[in-house]
Amino acid sequence: MERVVVGLLLVCLVVVQGSPVLERQERGAGRKAKACTWTFGDCVPENGNCGQGTRIGTKSGEGCRVKQKTFSCRIPCPGEPETVEPQGKCRYMKGPWSDCNTSNNMQNRTLTLKKSKAGCDQVKLEQKKCKKECKYTKGEWGNCDPATNMMTRVKQLKKGNSTRCNATITQTKPCKKNKMEKKNCKYLRQEWSECDTMTNRRTRVLVLKEGSSAECEERKEVSSKCRSSRENKKSQRQERKLQRQERKKQKQEKKKLKKERKRLRQEQKKQRKEDQQRGCKYMKGEWSDCEDGMTTRTDQLKPRNNNNPECPATRTKTKKCKCKYTWTWDAQCDDHNLRTRTMTLVMGNPNDCAQTKQEQKSCVNKRGQEACMYGPWGEFSECVNGVKTKRRDVAQGGDRCQAKAVKTKRC
Repeated sequence: MERVVVGLLLVCLVVVQGSPVLERQERGAGRKAKACTWTFGDCVPENGNCGQGTRIGTKSGEGCRVKQKTFSCRIPCPGEPETVEPQGKCRYMKGPWSDCNTSNNMQNRTLTLKKSKAGCDQVKLEQKKCKKECKYTKGEWGNCDPATNMMTRVKQLKKGNSTRCNATITQTKPCKKNKMEKKNCKYLRQEWSECDTMTNRRTRVLVLKEGSSAECEERKEVSSKCRSSRENKKSQRQERKLQRQERKKQKQEKKKLKKERKRLRQEQKKQRKEDQQRGCKYMKGEWSDCEDGMTTRTDQLKPRNNNNPECPATRTKTKKCKCKYTWTWDAQCDDHNLRTRTMTLVMGNPNDCAQTKQEQKSCVNKRGQEACMYGPWGEFSECVNGVKTKRRDVAQGGDRCQAKAVKTKRC
């Protein structure tokens, strides 16, 4: 029996020691042991020896994390009353707001210090603007009084103390003349006068067509800025729009022409390849005049290939025109020892080639001699002894330059 009693006592002791209630009590006791306190250093002024400044506060204690924070402070200057800086933040209990003071439209309430602290005022007064006590519902504006040109409406009290708020408020404002005239008055507009160049304005007269003469003016004059500048701007905008459309159209046409040229080149390349495979050989013809930026050449089949049925009698080749110019040199060299020639387009697509352009060339070559300058090439002559010849004039350089003024080729 004694052994059983001892065993029960041991079990109870173990249960009591491991009880969660005891553990919570121990933790609560530990928290109470963590007493944290603030200590503040001296106030350091921002400028000089007095005035507004800062000081550092340190929170420490057994079981607390050390923490530092900067507080604002003030050192009284000579002649100012000494004040005690509050130790930490002052906390107050807020009282109810007073009734609105109609003289300054302000409300007051009293703040009472919750806990006595050094440097904190026991009682403070707080102010704010009053909220709108009287609220009204807005009525509809009445008709315009033509005698006074004023409109009236009445506002009814919606919310507020009837002893301090008016039951109704009457508001008046000037009539909207333009709106009234738009509804009731219709005018016949006469032509605008000539623009006054001094004021850049023009006038016209409006004569009453429909409406009461009591509400509407019989005749009135209006003015506006002259529309010349507006019309110019409008015409400029239209012109720019047309230019954009024209550029877009030209771009599309150019793209289409480029695509067509590519297709022709591919077809001609394919045709030449087939001719080479069949052994067809042709005599090259002359290029035609430039038309729409393109020139055409017709080649004739050579006689020795006439017996080959796979060879066409003729073949046509098309290519883009080159820009060809004729030019004239200036009479003499300028002060910088340069001579200018003016070039004028004679063949080529005007969209791709400049109509006129100028070029300059030094009058002296690298050897210090007079540079050779030539005029445009002429056409090839008739075939003589199997040779064709073409020439160009020597504009500068004399007999020394004649060798490059003649060109020959077989025919």
